[in-house]
Amino acid sequence: MRARSKKRLLHAVKKLKVEHHKRRKELEVFKKKYDKREVEHKKQVWSLNETIIAQEGFMRTGGAEKLENELAASKSREANLQMEVDDLKDQIEELKEQLEVGGQSGGWDPNVR
Repeated sequence: MRARSKKRLLHAVKKLKVEHHKRRKELEVFKKKYDKREVEHKKQVWSLNETIIAQEGFMRTGGAEKLENELAASKSREANLQMEVDDLKDQIEELKEQLEVGGQSGGWDPNVR
């Protein structure tokens, strides 16, 4: 009977060792997943911090004001260019009218070569 109980004890110990090894492996896998998540979280936090720092620097250097000034200047340039385009269209119309008047009085005709 002693040999039998010893066998049972050895079998139980072996089972416990296998179970312990299995749990350690699960714990290692869990730690790796946790570490990966922690690293990812830290990367996200660092990225957000960099973004915040960049925005603060942008505001400190008057970046928003500079952009507003550039936008205003751009709109002003656009208005000036539109005025030039309108002037050129008016000149083209005047030249067309002059050609039509000149063609009727026997002057230069663009269709005749």
